[in-house]
Amino acid sequence: MVQSDVAKTGSFAAALSAPSSTSYAYARKTLSQSQPDITVSGDFQMTMEGGSNKEVPIFKLYDSSGTRLVYLYRRNVSGRVYLVEGATTYSTSAKLALGTWANFSVHVIAGGTGASTIQVSMNGSLIYQTTTASLGTSGIRTIQIGNDKQLPFALYADNIVARI
Repeated sequence: MVQSDVAKTGSFAAALSAPSSTSYAYARKTLSQSQPDITVSGDFQMTMEGGSNKEVPIFKLYDSSGTRLVYLYRRNVSGRVYLVEGATTYSTSAKLALGTWANFSVHVIAGGTGASTIQVSMNGSLIYQTTTASLGTSGIRTIQIGNDKQLPFALYADNIVARI
């Protein structure tokens, strides 16, 4: 939902809320064609989290067949930021407290098996990087904020941008 009560900059930001374990909330954009080199960024403030060992999503990036290639999220209770590439989860050095704005940037270059690049920054500081990811070569087709799975969370998202 677009709202004007809380925004990082300007007058409006999105509010996404899934208040229970039977609800979900997300916004998704499918690009006109897959992008092998793309940077997505935005400002996020998490205001509610669910149970421990669950997460609040930041970005989910999918290929043209709907396979999730990259997933950036904040772990509940600890506030640590994690990145999932394929089936492997990596812990970053970053933490994000509830009620605090942070800018995240995810740069992906789909270079094939073992030759793809992922760079993640939080507030302008690099928190994760690899040049050996296995993302295929087709690139990113769909960008999502929020979660299409049933996990409780609430967040504000502002200034969401995709640069190709």
